[in-house]
This record gives sequence, C-alpha cells and structure tokens, in this order.
Amino acid sequence: MKVSTSDLAGPSASNDPVILAIASVAREAAQWRGLNAGDLDRRVADRLDAQGVAGVEAGAVTFLAALLAPAAAPDTEVGGDSTIRLSADELALVGTVALEAVENARRYASPPGRALKIWVKIERSEARVRLSVRDNGMGMIDLSPDPMRGRGLIAAVAERLNGFARLGAAHFGGAMVVLTFTPGAKEA
Repeated sequence: MKVSTSDLAGPSASNDPVILAIASVAREAAQWRGLNAGDLDRRVADRLDAQGVAGVEAGAVTFLAALLAPAAAPDTEVGGDSTIRLSADELALVGTVALEAVENARRYASPPGRALKIWVKIERSEARVRLSVRDNGMGMIDLSPDPMRGRGLIAAVAERLNGFARLGAAHFGGAMVVLTFTPGAKEA
C-alpha cells in the first residue's frame, strides 16, 4: 500500500479516534529530548493511558499516513505492508522516529531550488518490523546518538523497543533512518 500524505491532508484524514490519540502522543514525544529509554517509555505509557488507548492495536501504514498528514506536503509517500498491526505504545514510538526523521529531512536535506522527496516505509521480515525513512537530499554522515538531539531520541526508542537504529547516508544519495525491532519484544 502506497499513500501520498497529500491524499490524506485536511478533514478527510483518518477520523479513527484511536489512531488520532496515538498520533497526538507520538507528536508530543517527538519534542522530548534527553530521556533515557525507561523514562521515554513511562511518559509514552502515561500519555496513552490518559488518552484511553493503552493496550490497543492499529494498522501501522494507516497510522503513519494519518500521523504525517497534518504536516503533509506533496514531498512524502507512506507505504509498506498494510497487514502490520502494532500495539499503541509501539505505534507511538515508531511514529516518534518517523516524525523526527521527516522533519529533519525537510529542515536539512534539500538545498534551495531542489525538490525534496521523502519515502516512509514499514515492512515485515520474518519476526521483525523495519521502519525506513529515506530522502533524496544531500545525504549525511553516519552519526552516533546524542541524547540532547533527535539522534538520541531515535536511539532511546530503538533501545526501548529492544531493537536498533541506523542513521546515515542512503545508497545512491540522500539520507536514511532505519528502525528495526521485533513487535512484542519491548524491553521490560
């Protein structure tokens, strides 16, 4: 399933209250900096509980498309395996990484006059789920986590999901952020 976020912009965007509630938590979490994995998880769990959606599941592609739609520009495509369903806390954490990566691509990837394109994809490979956010921008060097920047937030999410993340150059140009984890294997 491939969806352009411009197709979802405006009032016709997902009206599913569960998806909208999880998306609001992901948007809030994308602003947090300097948290370790445990603190991040507790804050996400508290916000999901307050929204009344803790413990529910939803489709990952639909969630990501709805999450990215409010900031939609015709530059972003969301796609992947439409059968992937994740828990609310996993979706909120995955959404946090997607938002951070898309916002960074829009902020840093493209010089003036060059059209930016961003691809957000979620796929399953055996037991693992892989979120990738790639752009056609100038690229970036491979970076290590910095807890006070977006890289640290992405690293904390990966740790909390008992997975791993890679931020760096994409093959054939641009930048890529990849989050890989096994659903349900979240660190206790």
